[in-house]
Amino acid sequence: PRAGEREREIYQAHLPLGELPVVQTTRRGVGALCAIQLGISEDETVPARAVVACRNAGVLTRAMAGGALQVSPPFIMTKDDVDEMARRFRDGLTSL
Repeated sequence: PRAGEREREIYQAHLPLGELPVVQTTRRGVGALCAIQLGISEDETVPARAVVACRNAGVLTRAMAGGALQVSPPFIMTKDDVDEMARRFRDGLTSL
């Protein structure tokens, strides 16, 4: 139930990342999952560099097939934690 409660919050918090030049879209997943789809048409190193940049900003993620970043937070996150995670993703992706 906790993941279901956070599903909308997680998606909504990460949706504004689509404004960044490196992000194509944010995809909604099931429960606490979502993905940040990166635009990689010209530079296939973007996902790997994005993982490092996000880790440097304090959020753990991994690149998935097709150039997306996985967002899979722990179920114990609060709304404030979700907002902080999205801010750190933004900080990392903005640094690219």
